[in-house]
Amino acid sequence: MIFAILLIFLIILVCVVISSINRKNKLTDLQIEQAQRTSAPADPPPPVAPQEDKYDRLIKLKKLLDEGLITQDEFERERGKILD
Repeated sequence: MIFAILLIFLIILVCVVISSINRKNKLTDLQIEQAQRTSAPADPPPPVAPQEDKYDRLIKLKKLLDEGLITQDEFERERGKILD
């Protein structure tokens, strides 16, 4: 009789311990969302386009003029934009 009571007590004790361990390991949905928000990496910054310096842009513009792809007026207008 005492053995049966001790066995039942031991089974109940094991169940309580397992239950408390499971409760500690489970995260609620809110905690999961919060963890994801705080651990999610921010969007990477957009790639920076290499800046073409004014000299290179003027050379390309002059080549366009020399090849007859733009007029002198277009060249002057674009050159003014580059130099401003």
